[in-house]
Parts: sequence; structure tokens; C-alpha cells
Amino acid sequence: MNVSATNSQYSIDFDSHLDGVHGTDFAGQGLFSSTTTGGLDSRAWRISGMSDGDTNYGGTYNFGDHARGQNNSSNVTQGGLYAYYGNGLDGRAMGVQPTELDMTPGRIELRCINNTGEIIHTVHLDYDLYFRNWSANPSHDRINSFNASLRTENMGAYTDLNSGKVGPASLQYNSPGMISSTDLVNVPKSYSFSGVAILPGEYFYIQWDTDDISGNGERDEFVLDNIAINVQGSDSLVFYSQNSGVQSSTTGSASTVLWSTLPNGNVSYKMFPFQDSSSLVIQSSHIVEYIGSGSGATFKDLIVEEGAQLMAENEGIPGFLRYLYLFGDITCNGEIGNGPGTNTGTAIAFDLEPGSHTIQGDGIFNCAGIRKSNFNGLTGVCNLTFDMDVNIYPNGTGLYNDRPDSDGGTNLFNITISPDAVVNVMGDMGIDGPDPVNGTHNAGGSLLVEGTLNVSGAYYLTTNNNNVYLPVSVTVASGGKLDVGYFVSNVSGDAGHTLIAEPNSVIEISDRSPGGDTWLNNNYTNNVFDLRPNSTIHYSMDNSQPILQGLSYENLIVSGDWYKIVSPANGDLIVHGDLTIAGSAILEPNGQDIVVSGDWNNYNEFGFTDLGADVLFDNATGSATIGCGGIERFDRVIFGAECGLETTDARTYTNGWQQGDGNNGYFGNWILTTSSNDPNTINHRTNDSSTNGDGDSNGDGDIGNRVIALHANNGDTASGVLPFTRAMKSGSSFSIQMDNGAVDIGGSVGFAIQNANDEDLWVFYYSGGATHYTVNDANGPIPTTIPFTDEGLTIDIEMTGPTTFDVTVTALDGTAIWTGSNAIISPSGGQIPAQLSVFNINAGSGLSNACYFNNIQLCHVPATIDMDTDLESYGTMELYCRVNLNGNDVHFWNPPIVLGPNEHSFFVSEDILHQGTVSATVTDNTLPVTFPFGTEDDIPIYTEFQLDSGYAGVVTMATYRTAADNLPWPVSPTAVNNLNSTTGLTPDNRDATADRFWSITSTDDSFEANLTLSITDSELPGIPYDNPLNLVGQRYDEEELGGSWRPPAPGQSSAVGTYSPNTISVFIPKVTELSPWAVASQLSPLPVELLHFEGVKVDDGIELTWTTASEVSNAGFELRRFNDDRIEEPIAFVPGSGNSSAENHYLHLDSEPLYGWNYYRLVQHDFDGTQNDKGIVSVWWDGNSSNDGYVLNWTEDGLHISHNTNKSVGSVMLHDVNGRLLYSEIIDRTECIIDLSRSQSMYIIQMENGTDHYTQRIVDIRL
Repeated sequence: MNVSATNSQYSIDFDSHLDGVHGTDFAGQGLFSSTTTGGLDSRAWRISGMSDGDTNYGGTYNFGDHARGQNNSSNVTQGGLYAYYGNGLDGRAMGVQPTELDMTPGRIELRCINNTGEIIHTVHLDYDLYFRNWSANPSHDRINSFNASLRTENMGAYTDLNSGKVGPASLQYNSPGMISSTDLVNVPKSYSFSGVAILPGEYFYIQWDTDDISGNGERDEFVLDNIAINVQGSDSLVFYSQNSGVQSSTTGSASTVLWSTLPNGNVSYKMFPFQDSSSLVIQSSHIVEYIGSGSGATFKDLIVEEGAQLMAENEGIPGFLRYLYLFGDITCNGEIGNGPGTNTGTAIAFDLEPGSHTIQGDGIFNCAGIRKSNFNGLTGVCNLTFDMDVNIYPNGTGLYNDRPDSDGGTNLFNITISPDAVVNVMGDMGIDGPDPVNGTHNAGGSLLVEGTLNVSGAYYLTTNNNNVYLPVSVTVASGGKLDVGYFVSNVSGDAGHTLIAEPNSVIEISDRSPGGDTWLNNNYTNNVFDLRPNSTIHYSMDNSQPILQGLSYENLIVSGDWYKIVSPANGDLIVHGDLTIAGSAILEPNGQDIVVSGDWNNYNEFGFTDLGADVLFDNATGSATIGCGGIERFDRVIFGAECGLETTDARTYTNGWQQGDGNNGYFGNWILTTSSNDPNTINHRTNDSSTNGDGDSNGDGDIGNRVIALHANNGDTASGVLPFTRAMKSGSSFSIQMDNGAVDIGGSVGFAIQNANDEDLWVFYYSGGATHYTVNDANGPIPTTIPFTDEGLTIDIEMTGPTTFDVTVTALDGTAIWTGSNAIISPSGGQIPAQLSVFNINAGSGLSNACYFNNIQLCHVPATIDMDTDLESYGTMELYCRVNLNGNDVHFWNPPIVLGPNEHSFFVSEDILHQGTVSATVTDNTLPVTFPFGTEDDIPIYTEFQLDSGYAGVVTMATYRTAADNLPWPVSPTAVNNLNSTTGLTPDNRDATADRFWSITSTDDSFEANLTLSITDSELPGIPYDNPLNLVGQRYDEEELGGSWRPPAPGQSSAVGTYSPNTISVFIPKVTELSPWAVASQLSPLPVELLHFEGVKVDDGIELTWTTASEVSNAGFELRRFNDDRIEEPIAFVPGSGNSSAENHYLHLDSEPLYGWNYYRLVQHDFDGTQNDKGIVSVWWDGNSSNDGYVLNWTEDGLHISHNTNKSVGSVMLHDVNGRLLYSEIIDRTECIIDLSRSQSMYIIQMENGTDHYTQRIVDIRL
């Protein structure tokens, strides 16, 4: 019988003419050399075991046992070959009656020829077997066998099958001993002979053998009908396991040899590997060389034992791939391939049939490609797991789905790379066929990278597949790494492509496309890029590389060399985690702003130098560190941001509202769910909210003309969950806009604040048929006073405690407002608000029944940024959170700094070496410059520097808190060696000094400024010096007496609650010198505003003068005097003016001063006996006349000074009446002229030369 096609059925029914097999209406007339009516064609049939002899193929046998004629019902007894009909048969059939001399044993053989052009590996056989076992004699209990088998010409030589044929047990049949019936009994038979090898042009044979088994009497009749044969084939053979040397296989036609030499010696065979239940085993120490090209063998498992190798011949011939078709697993403990780097386009490749496959072992695996197979045309899902390292060297795409048909939604190729496996694709890769951009495979699947996947060329993050049931996705799991040359991310078809980077995963882009792109043709249409918290994208090329703007990066690393340029230049570069600039890379923002939520790590001082970008550290992660290998320089830098806003104006919603959208730093990615299990269909979208039937005429919508929308017909649900990057806590706030249309009875729409286990903590919703919106909290449902509205609502939530909310609901049309305080629900999963859930449950069909949301805002109490480097900002600096300086300097060149709320916005210095500094370039006296310091316990203690005149240059400040004894004293940049008291306290001024020091320096000292210092109430001195209104600032002068704290300058004041309820500030006017500063107490404030207090040497002694601006209940002033022995004595009491709002001037002459320095304390007395220390002045007295030989005269040019003893003038200092130094010089001549303009009427002059001291108030008589 001619078998000319695979997968086709060849039927023998003995009725219709079948050329080469039998003629029309088989009638038992014998066997003929051609197809003859009523007979069998002997070219196909051979009968052996008859007493008239055996037939041969091609002979004529038309008499005797071979031609017994027809039988329609009777029980025949004469042995031979019959034609049967009737008696339950559906037409003609062929049968035999065995006798003692005929067919015991005997055989019926059907010969078939393989003209398929392929190697047949499977023969499927069906037939109807009938038997009749009847006898009138009860002792005739004969049992006969009738067994079918398959024989091929070469099977015995090349396989381990016995006798050169296969006779399965299911085709073996023994008739029953006796049945007292004349009817034919049908026993249908069916079997698939697999694991065979029938070459093109080769014969194969179906044999039915019969014989006596047991018993006595007549033999049973056997009848065959409806014989059907169907074959499957392949066009190649692979043999394996030769004793020694290299054994080869080939592919192609019947003229090719199977082996380079026939096998000899101890050859070990298992089975021909041409079906899904046979395995190919290459035994240890053996090599199989696969020759030829094109399609190859089909088998179940491939096993390469340790020391064995499967390799390819003709290495170097492009395009000669040796495909092996795999139904099972590959275990490689030896070697597959021709060695690393030698397999490109010429080595063994693998086609994987539907099912589950694992590549495993500890050997060496190099191949030219792996793909889901289309060769055998089998449908179904294909799953592949890499459990070992594999190298793939393709000419183009090396790992993909090659099945071009949709297969009804099962055409999926799902690849998993296990945690310890490394797969290297030395070319391109994609799921949807070899060309996902332009191809037509319509193939889907997924890639899960738990280990490492390196793709040297392009990875296709795209699919042109429009079958939504065949999506394509790539997931880099936690601990996994995907390293690609570059991505191709064209517009995808409706099936969509999703990239997911899970927490702690890494995606590295180590090259660029020939055109210079890292994301070639990037487009967000039907493409989702879901980069989850703590995932990392790493650009690492040792050359310039574009950094894709528009992705919501988590951690971003740029390394390698040269410029990494943000592109396209149409938006911010957003990094929700850490940004790292490593190696010699230079991050070039390309004019785009940068938002960083985590750490900033720049290992190269010049790794970021662009002055055109704003850098925002939004603090969304709760903590961040800024580090650099040198000084980090920014143009405009913003520390911290209080709120994150999720709005559909964002790029991520360009293609509507889809799974994985969102992620703006404060929020994660949307998780969408619908009852239809298709979250990217009509149930989630972006819409104009005016479509809810509110009748807006302008079409702009209530909460926006492009907002997220939930649709749910009756019986359906749609919901979305938006995680918070940081959970809410006391002080956090949340806001959302909601707009809904009508809701059918039984439906509801709204939103919930949930914990991380998807359990509701607080719910706001509207139910169909209700009159008002409802809040559900710990006390159950609570109706609000807000009636149903289709004009939209704003819901504001403030977390007032760990488990309490204050809520305000406002109708956007201004018609209603509701406020309430709610306790959150206490489910089993905890009460920490961690996510938003929006829902539409059975609201009804149509856009008018939809529910809309927009402008989702989450605000946290700002956390902390840590400095690990010096930082300079050339533009505006903004501060909205706590920044720990950690011994580093922050310098803003363009003050003033923009500050957020005081309680959140400050730098923490607190370094006893004054190394945590804040610097500002102060060149303008129009605005005060704030140095916003704060304490370790988060209390703002701002310092202000208000330039009145002159130029201060760079003003640098630092501060730290001390212990109660004011230790340690400052040691840098100026060392303080004492804490002397200017008020006579012993052992020093520690009891009256606040627990804080400041270091304040400037690069220029030609200025006058007002200075504000601040402390906290916990840093006040102890009793009786703890009145905050007594505080004054004091400066340390390292040149005065070897280092001394100067008496407080006059005109100071203090205030409580300045920058926080716990902050106390001291205002110090007319500061001209900077150095270490402290704040000390002068007991209590006077009910007197003192303008000045000074002493000068005159002829008759020391003249003391003071002036008040106002007085309240002032009994008078006591003057006390002491010298270096610190023993005070009262010398005078001058009555006060009681109550006065006018200036009052006071004078007292001490006619008997002590020799040396005289210190005078001015103590103000209230009428109730309260005393107020107003400060100390010091004047030198040596008993000489007031002028000590100095002669002063006014001239047109200024003040002329000479000495009448011809001594040099010496040291001259000239102050105005406010104590500001106007002139200072040491003159070694006997006379000089000080050039003074006619701008002031009075001056104070101090002169000193050896023992001569002169201090005098002088009046400019020229005015």
C-alpha cells in the first residue's frame, strides 16, 4: 500500500476499489498481481501457513486455500481465506478459518511503502477484529490467538526491539474457549507504534499472526475489516552513543547515510528519538556530531552525560542551524555545542514543543538559538526554565516564540531563569517572534528573570500582537538582573507589553543602538514600564549614553565614562529611590530638572556640573543622603517636599488608565481589578468627568477633562489600589477629588483608605438610592450632610493621631460642606494607612453611571536628609525638611533661602568642632539672611544676619549645644579658653550662660549688621538666670587680654516663641565683628529701654553717661564700681524719671576712680524694689590729666592730633556714639590728621601710647 503523506488516514474496507490493495467487493477469489475485482492485490498482501503453500508478493494465487469464496452467515469448517459479509458486518471483510493444517501457525501480512519523503517515526493502526467460536460439541473448547505487530526492514538492526518488530500487548488477542453462538463478535483494536524509523522509500509491514493456544476441536474464525493507518514523520535522524570516536548523523532524503560508518562493537541504543516519549542519551566519553542543516529530530529528553558532547559539523557555514525538537527536558552534565564563541548561526539550536521544559545540569551549554517550535504545528503553552548557565549565539534573535498562530489564546512562551542561572544571549531577544516590531507572529508569553540574563544586542520591549489574550511581559524578580545592550520599545499592539522590575532587581543597559539610543523608538502606547520601589536601572556604557526621560525610575545608576544625557528634553528626570553617579560618568540633565527621593551618590566631584537644572530632593522615601567625592555643586537645590500629587496630567496616563500606571514618588503603581479579569478594558480608562450627566455646557468636566474613570455594569465590579510609598502617620494628610453620576439600586461607588493587607480602615461612598454620601469608620456607617451631587467633591483627610482622622468634604459647586472626626476601623491586619482603594460596584451601564477620581494628594511630615559632602547652590535654595549637616558645609550663593514651615525646615549642625556649617554670600542689605538651624530634637533655632552697611562677603555659621556647664568650649575655628563673667560671677559665667555656642565668621569685616541668635527653652541657664527676656548675646574676642568675652553690646532685646513655641531669640544690633558667640542672662529685663551706657576719662575723673528711650516705674539707677579684684562697691544712686516715654539723659562723675581698669555696672531699680542689671562699661584711669599731653584741634581737613612732649601719637581709635568703629591706626609720628566728613556731631576717641591713656567724647565744632 502506498503511504504518500503524513498525518493522513489510509483506510481498507474491502468494499471500494483501493489501488494496489484490493479490488471492488472482495469475494474471496484469491490473490492477484494486480488490483482485481473480488480479489486481493498480492503486491500488498502475503499469506503464510496454508496447506497449499505460502504466497509471495506479486504472485497469483486464485485456487484452494487462498480462494475459498464468500461466506455470509454460516460457520465454515474448511481451512482457508474467505470473504465475509452480513452477520453484523457493514460490508465486505477478509477472514480465515484455521484448521490443523491451515494457519496453525499462520500469518496475514500487509506491506506498505513510505513515500512521504520523510522518516516515519510513528504508525497509528486501527482495525475491527471479528471472531466466531461455535461448536455443537461441548468438549470442543479450542482457544486461538490473533496478534498484530509492526515490522520494518531495518528495525532489528538499528534498535533494541526484539525480532525486528513490535507486537504490543494491546494488539494480542486470544479467543474464548467456547461460545454457543453462530454470530461474529467484534473486538476493535487501536495502537500507535512510536519510536520507529522508516526511511523514505522503505517498506513497513502490518502482521497478524494466529495459532492454537489450547483446547480441542474446531478452530475459531477470524475476520479483519476497516483497517486504518496514519503515520507521522520527520526529515532527520539522530543516533547516539558510539563505543569510541565521533559518531555522526545527518538529515535529508533517503539517499543520505544515517551514520558515517555502520555501528559496530558495544553500541548502546535506547530507542530512535523521534517521538515525545523517547529520549536522546549521549553517554559518558562519547561525542555525537550533528551534520547537515535545517530541521532535525524530535525527542522527549536530551541527556548529555558527564564527559559526553553533542556538537555540530561544518562550523563556520552561516545559517546552518541544527534544530532538535524537544518535548521534555535537557540535562547537560557534559557539553553541548562547539565551545564558547564558536556557535554563531551554525551550531545546534532547539525548538521547544508545547509543555514544560527544564534546562539543567552542571556542564557546558552553547547553542545557536532556543525558541518555541512551530515545526510540528502543535498548539498550547510552552514553559521553559533555565536551571543552569547557557550561552546562546544567534545570527539575530536568539530566544523567542516562533509559533506564528494565535492558537486560540494558548500561543504563549513563558521563560523562567532560575536564581542561580546565567543566560547569555549574544545577539537580540524578544518574545514575539524573531522580529517583534515588523513580524507577524502574533505570539505572546513572558520572561521571568530570577537569576541573570545578559543580552548583548537589543531586547524587544514591544509586540505587534493584537490578540489581548496573548500579552507579552518581562519581569525581573527580586535578586534578578537583566543586562541588555539596549531596548527597542516601539508602539505595541493591543496585546500590550509590560516590563516589571520588582524590588531589589537590577536592569543594566550597557550599550546603545547603532543610532545611539538606549531605548530605541520608545513609545508608551500599549507599553507599561512598572519599576517598583527599590528596583534599579543602571546605564553603564564606557561612552556617552542617553538616559530616558519619562520613566519613573526607582534607583538610577549611571557609570562607565563620558556623558549620560537626559533625553528627550521635555520633562523632569524623576528618581524615586537613589541616584548614583559612579566611575567617570557625567550626568548631563540637558536642561531638565531632577527629582530624587532617596540618596544622591556622586563619586566624582565633576560627575554633575550642569548649572541649568533644578535638583529637588523630595524626601518621599522618608530619609536620604547626599554624598559626593568632592564638593557637590547645584544651580537651584530644593531640600524636601511636603506633598506628592497623582494627577492624570502625568505622562504615565498618556494611553489611558492601565495596570502599572502611577508611581510619582509618593505613590506606587496602580493595581487594577475587574470582575471580567481584564483590567485594561473599558472598566478602567481616562475620561472627561462631565460625561456623568451633570449637564455641563463647556465640556471641561467637574474634576478635569481627563480623569481616571471606573465603569461597572450591573453584575460587574471595577476597582483600583494605589499603594503609598510611605504609610500615613499622625500629621499626614490626604486629599482626593471624586465625581460620580447616578448609581443603580444595589450598587455603590467611592474610595477607601486601607492597610497593606487590603483591609478597609475608612470608607467614603455613595450607594444607589441613598440621599446622602456615607462615611464608614470604627463606629460603622455615618451619613454625611452632603446630598448626592454630580458636580464633584473634594475630600480632605488629616491624620490627627495614630488611629484618628479629621475629615472635610466639600461640594465643588459650593452648595455643601461636611466635617467630622473619625476613628479608623481595627481589622486583623492592623491600623496603618498604607494604600488607597477606589471602587465601582454594580453602578450601572453607561458613562453617566461611572465614577471619576483625580488630584490625589498625599502629604507627610517631612523626614530627614543627611549630608555626606559639602554642597554649593548657585541659584535659589529651598528648604522644606530637616537636613543633618554631619560636619559638612552648605553654601548658598544667592540668598535668601526659601523656607517651608519652621517646625520642619532647618539644618542640624551640632558639631563641637563647628564643622557642620551653613554659608551664605551676603552682598545685599535689603533682606535679612536666615541661617535656618535646628536642634537634634527638631526645634528651629534660626540665626539671622541683616547687613546694614558695608560688605560681609561669605558669612559662615555653625552651632552646637553644650552640657549645663557649657562644656566643651569651642576649639575651632577659634579656640575659646575661658568663660569669664563680665558681671562678676564666679568661678565664671557658666551659671548665667545658655547651653549653646555659635561660630560666626565672614570673609570681609567692613560691615555693620544686625544679628539674631536663637536657643530653645531647654537650653536656658538655671535659676535665677532662666528668664528668657534677660538674654543678651556676647562675643568672644581672642585678642582681648589673651581671649575674653566682651560685655554685651547695648540695645539688645529678646523674645519668646519666635520660630516655634520653644524658641527664644536674641536680637543684637550694630554688630561689626564676628567670632564665637554665646547667649547669657543679665538677670531680668529693665522696665527701661536703655539707648546707651558709656564712660569716658575726663580731667576730673571718669564721666559716666546713659540715655533711656522710655521708663516705666523707674525709681533710679545705682552705679557700682569694681576693678580686677571683682569686688563691687556702690558709688552713686541717680534718681530716675518714673514713667516716661521721652528720652532722658543721665550723667555722673566718678572723681575718685581706681588706678587701672575701672568697671562700672548700671543697675536699674523699680519702685517695687526689683533690680535690673543694664550692663557694664570699662574705662582706664592712671591718675594723669584727661588729655595726657594730647592736643586735638579741628581743621577744614579733619581732626588734627599731636603730642606736646614730642612723643609719637600711638594707637588711635575713633567711634561714633553708638560704638561703631570708624577709624583705627597706630601712628608713629608726633602728629596726624584724621579725615572726617561733616556727617556726625559727636565722636568718642581713644588713644594709647605706653602708659598714656586717653578716652574722650569730642564734638565736631565745624558743624
